[in-house]
Amino acid sequence: MLRNTSSLLFLFGGVALSLAISRTPIIREGSTDIATAPFDKVGDGYYYFETRKTGNWFEAFESCRRMNATLISFDTMQKWIDITSYLELFKDEFLYWTSGNDLGHQDQHVWFGSGHPIGIPIWAPGQPDNELNVQHCDQLGFRMPNTQDKKGLDDANCLHEKRFICEVPQPYTASFVIWK
Repeated sequence: MLRNTSSLLFLFGGVALSLAISRTPIIREGSTDIATAPFDKVGDGYYYFETRKTGNWFEAFESCRRMNATLISFDTMQKWIDITSYLELFKDEFLYWTSGNDLGHQDQHVWFGSGHPIGIPIWAPGQPDNELNVQHCDQLGFRMPNTQDKKGLDDANCLHEKRFICEVPQPYTASFVIWK
């Protein structure tokens, strides 16, 4: 079996953070291999990157749920660094839906999966701005035009079509002994 694993080291705020990417979605548990496809292991999580089709935020949410997954939530800076570094590694310049939105209370952006506020500094400069009072769903990958700023989070119209990233919890395995 071919295995493509990379490890990258980043400095963020004077702290060294590492990114481990495994492109072969297999968990080795004792003598058993467990396939995790279509999810890729990035850092400590498992993610599905929809790269073939786009959908509005609601369609993206439904697509993730059909896989027993949720739209991605960035609840830690390490997860943010892992995913944005992964996309940069593949020179991915697309916009992706996240679970972030302010659909419940305008200007109070939360992660839909947990209901927790977006509490880490990952917004692009000047965002969220709720332009024209129609931007309520949060996308990853926004970069201010004509700048070299890193990608950030931005609010967008929920009905626009974008790619999306789904995440699943860390898989667990169980062993059973069956007596005949």
